[in-house]
Amino acid sequence: MRPLTTLVLFFVLIAVVGAIFILKPDRTPSNPDGISLLVPGYEPKQVGKLSLTNPHGSFQFERHPAGWVMTAPRMGLADAGAVESILSKIEFTERVRELQAALPEYGLDTPRATLDFVGGTAESTFRLVIGNEGTLGSNTWVTVEGSVRSNGIYVIPKEIFETIDKDLTAFRDRQILSFQNWEVGQIQIDKENTTNLKATRQGSAWLVTEPSVARGDVNRIRELLNALVGLRTEEFVADGVTDFSPYGLETPQATVTLLAKAGGGKKEVLYFGSVNDQGLVQIRREGSDSVLGVPEAVLSRLTLDTDDVKDRHVFSGGSADVREITVRKNEKASLHLVRDEKNTTSWNLGEKIGGGGAADVAETKKAFSIVSDLQGIRFVPASKSLSESGLEPPRIRASFGISSKNTLELLIGNSSPENEGTTYVKNSTEPQVYEVRNEDIAPLLRPGFEYRAKRVMDFQTANTVYLRLETPGRVAIFEEIGPQTNRTWSGSLEGEEAVPVNRTEMNLFLAPIATLHALAFISDDLSKREKYGLTDPGLTLTLRYRDISENDEESQSETTLIFSPRGGEEHYALLESIGLIFTVEKDFARDANQLIRRTLVREEAEKEQEEEDEDE
Repeated sequence: MRPLTTLVLFFVLIAVVGAIFILKPDRTPSNPDGISLLVPGYEPKQVGKLSLTNPHGSFQFERHPAGWVMTAPRMGLADAGAVESILSKIEFTERVRELQAALPEYGLDTPRATLDFVGGTAESTFRLVIGNEGTLGSNTWVTVEGSVRSNGIYVIPKEIFETIDKDLTAFRDRQILSFQNWEVGQIQIDKENTTNLKATRQGSAWLVTEPSVARGDVNRIRELLNALVGLRTEEFVADGVTDFSPYGLETPQATVTLLAKAGGGKKEVLYFGSVNDQGLVQIRREGSDSVLGVPEAVLSRLTLDTDDVKDRHVFSGGSADVREITVRKNEKASLHLVRDEKNTTSWNLGEKIGGGGAADVAETKKAFSIVSDLQGIRFVPASKSLSESGLEPPRIRASFGISSKNTLELLIGNSSPENEGTTYVKNSTEPQVYEVRNEDIAPLLRPGFEYRAKRVMDFQTANTVYLRLETPGRVAIFEEIGPQTNRTWSGSLEGEEAVPVNRTEMNLFLAPIATLHALAFISDDLSKREKYGLTDPGLTLTLRYRDISENDEESQSETTLIFSPRGGEEHYALLESIGLIFTVEKDFARDANQLIRRTLVREEAEKEQEEEDEDE
């Protein structure tokens, strides 16, 4: 091998060994435990004060119960994240190696940055001096002074300097308000020296008190508060300001005042000025000499119409607990519905309205759901008098009984002359008047009989004891005869001798009568019989049947059904026991004639059968 080559290899070997020595982890006798952390025993949570000097200036921070506060170069809230990131970075920083003596190139005499940590323990009180960046570009030289566990000169990763190399803007808290949403007890927005909105928290609800009194829309107010308490600075426009007029803050566009809930004593006021060249609204907090820039969009939230944060629900409660509904027109009941005490899913008609009896559950639900569902499409200005709205006295009163001591009352007034298809209404306990759609209150304006359950007959065919069928020109009477254990039927045309009647024939006719359903209820005004063809009916049916009580006591009930020949496929009918005119689908007059012919006028039935056979 040539001497020159040998010499080159020798120097390469020395360089490699030197690099290994420089970069190897610290295992020197001065660190007998083999701990590689820069400041062993240091705990960030123990640090109460931090002083920092970097190329951008000097900064001082103090820990307070509410967070970190900057005390220099100016007083104010600090960005807690920026401070905590420095504290945690030091906690986990490791030494690459320990140096025995400081050299000028380390830059520790004229450091790039210094950090003074003051904590509640000896391990958390020390000074960190950061010198120049290392020759390899990935490390930096530092010295730790005053630590009981770590005093010396070290090589560490350069990221520690990058963490603290920030200016004043980066260390300032951009959060403008210290309120949390749940802390706010009152919000007030003033514009042009006029209170545009004032709302006060009442438990989980809100009450709007200015410019008019109404329940607040909880969700809308929450959105407004979220926008305010979450407001962050986009730009620190100016500090130490004594004249705010150049920023439009001498006569602000809007002033927002937030008060803490009762007993909190906390208050914060924000003033919103003009929009600068960057499109930011310039604002300031009361008591601050700084002007901040925030997105212009926040200003549009403050110029909202008060109606936007009012609750449009006429009632604040739900409808599940409604036990009774009464509607009165001119102090006369037009609807009365009562929830069944034994079966709370069932309802009955009361006050002899609609013939009494069971109410249609689906139709009733439309009425009591008004308590939870009725919403105004407009808020009527307070300047409009109640008498002008037809609410003093009200045209209609609708009462919703929750309990014996709690009743909600809806007052219904006149139709709106400005807006077709709407009516003025009011919750009797609140001042706000609403304009609602007519279809939304329609269930309360319907006559009571329309709420009756569609099933108008309810008996068992086996309990029928008497049936009288009167059709034009014919009267037939059917009676159950014989001992109770073996009853049979007999039938006769009026004035003729009775003959046996097949029980199956009777049951086929009685079955649809026993479960008769109305298609729709037409009227409870029996003076309209003639209008619906019920004064000259196609069939009059009188029934008598046994009623068996819970104590097995037997009684008999009788009812009369009248069917009109008019109405096309749907026929008009009248049930005298409930006094209602309604429509039915089945042609009972035709079925009655067939029963009579098959059982009592056999020769006609036989003749009809012969004619059918001949036709075939």
